[in-house]
Amino acid sequence: GGEPELVFQQNSAAFPLRGRPVQQIDYAAVSGSGEVTMLVRTPDYEMELISVRKGEQAVSFLKAGDTVDVRAPLSFSGILQGDRSGPAHVFLGGFGSSIWEVSPGVLKPTLLIGERIAGIQLYTGSNTANARKAPNGEIYLTQTSGAGLLRIRRDERDFALRPPVTLSEGITAGAPFNITVNGRGDLLWQATTNRGDQRLVLTRNGQHTPLLGNGVNNQPVTRVDGAVVTSWAGQLLDGQGRVMATLRFAGGSAGLYIWQDGNWRLMAMAGVTEHRGRPVAGFGNMRAGEDGFYVVLNLSGLGNTLARWRQDGWETVIATDETIVTGHLANNVGTFEVNRSGDVFAQCNTNSQVLVVKRGARTHYIQALNDLTPDGDLIVRTTEYDLRDDGTVYFLGLTASDEYVLYMAKPM
Repeated sequence: GGEPELVFQQNSAAFPLRGRPVQQIDYAAVSGSGEVTMLVRTPDYEMELISVRKGEQAVSFLKAGDTVDVRAPLSFSGILQGDRSGPAHVFLGGFGSSIWEVSPGVLKPTLLIGERIAGIQLYTGSNTANARKAPNGEIYLTQTSGAGLLRIRRDERDFALRPPVTLSEGITAGAPFNITVNGRGDLLWQATTNRGDQRLVLTRNGQHTPLLGNGVNNQPVTRVDGAVVTSWAGQLLDGQGRVMATLRFAGGSAGLYIWQDGNWRLMAMAGVTEHRGRPVAGFGNMRAGEDGFYVVLNLSGLGNTLARWRQDGWETVIATDETIVTGHLANNVGTFEVNRSGDVFAQCNTNSQVLVVKRGARTHYIQALNDLTPDGDLIVRTTEYDLRDDGTVYFLGLTASDEYVLYMAKPM
């Protein structure tokens, strides 16, 4: 209720820590007793926690490099998908989480919040929407500060893209998001430009090629088949460097298109294209393989069918009336993954959810809800799936004990 009172000031010799001024205060909080805790940067450490009371000297109680013995619950926020041979990598700690490598019996930090990544840049966290692993195990992610697209390969860290990225004369793109990467090193990414619109960009051999733009304020727009593209979704990059995306047009129509050799070509139009003798009502989950694209097609009267596009048309991978290994009809295909060997992992919603891997014409059982796992847990929900080239599957499962567990299923 009184006048503000100065407790601490950065870059001031009157408020020293270990005899020198504190360079910068990043965050601060006050307790009910009036003690102020601050996250600061000092001449000695890039991150340090100090506390101070009015009229007293500041005290440091935790700094970068300290080792702390902590026991605390882990919070899974997702699996980094895209790797085809290495160990699993997960986000732990909620939104903007640290990245950890997981293998049986080992939990190893890959990138922790607060670590120095390049120059004075510190890792501020990322999330699964803005992170992807390449088939060779390299990790690409845009951190929450928007500093750029960070690349991690083995123990090396660098920026694959740093904003602003020049797209053409006078047009620059900001921090990339919605990243896809293939085994050749091609990058597909989205960004906001200095013109106030969104662009979808393919980066190959250091060259940036804008594929789509939803220009505003009379800026150039993208036309496909004579219609104006207003937005896009589900963009993917296959092993050959082709791009697939769902394009929406002025007027409300939506179609699935493939970009190849500099042009967009129609794959399926909702309400027009037919598959298995039924109109395609919409498109669900999508994935890219080495030689084509996989899409859940919602067929009128048949539900969700998993289909594959290779060169010039669709072929069914898992049909709704197909009998899987448990004796159930597949009924409805939800989330799925594909590997470079042509195997398909699928979440089939029969009367209960069943997880399977399909190799050729055969399906192989992984897990069903309310079936006991080999270690005696009862899984009541599954999320976040990843598939390796040898058929190994990683998935997150919620148990009847209300614990999230990372499971690994090895092919038998």
